[in-house]
Amino acid sequence: MPNTPSYILYHGKATGKDKAGKKIWTRIGAVWPNKSGKGFNLTWEYLPLGDGLTVMLPYDKQEQDVRLVPDKYPA
Repeated sequence: MPNTPSYILYHGKATGKDKAGKKIWTRIGAVWPNKSGKGFNLTWEYLPLGDGLTVMLPYDKQEQDVRLVPDKYPA
């Protein structure tokens, strides 16, 4: 399994709004391709109890761009 996840799992809490009126997003896990290349392995830090799940590419805040980022985002 590569050190950098292919995707990041987020939960957007619909009932909690910040002052700007946006959802509060919490990183809840990461996704890596499995050895066969035909599926994915998920690692969870938390399990959402409602409001679904959002899967996104890793985001490099310094570059302001979506790309695979180094190991500073371990799962």
